[in-house]
Amino acid sequence: MAITLAISNGIEAPFFAVMMPVFAKQEYGSATILGLMASAFALGALVGALVYGAVGHRISRRAIWFL
Repeated sequence: MAITLAISNGIEAPFFAVMMPVFAKQEYGSATILGLMASAFALGALVGALVYGAVGHRISRRAIWFL
């Protein structure tokens, strides 16, 4: 689990810190779009957490890990 988390952080950190701002500037030229993209990721995380909280207890730990 720690290895998976380390790999995930190694991929996501540069994405959010460098790639998203550069993409927003080159493609749209506006910081507003960057804020909307960050908000969309946060909303997705919130919805995922809510869904997991609602139905997570019904699914085995092994199935959750593989998903």
